[in-house]
Amino acid sequence: LLENEPVGPALLVYYAPALIQKAGAAHARGALHVLAAVYRAARALFPCSALEAESCITVRIDVLKVLSPPEIAAVAQWHLRQTSDISAEAVRGPPCGEAEGPVVRMA
Repeated sequence: LLENEPVGPALLVYYAPALIQKAGAAHARGALHVLAAVYRAARALFPCSALEAESCITVRIDVLKVLSPPEIAAVAQWHLRQTSDISAEAVRGPPCGEAEGPVVRMA
């Protein structure tokens, strides 16, 4: 039995396996650090709530999957932009302001 009430939403990061595969053995640790930053930023955009326990958020990292962790780090600034109530995407560079919608920097 669960001791705590279930919370959500669940976070589905599209292309996470592709990012790890692109990194290879040489940069696997860096790729995991990148994914951890993506998950932290996604959770900041979509906080846990008992009301969202059965929902799922899709986070697209298309722009990250084609780069190695050193290439991602060289850009220095990335953020997640909320694209709808149930999705977000990784974006290169600093946020462009309120017109872009809710954003969280990835550290």
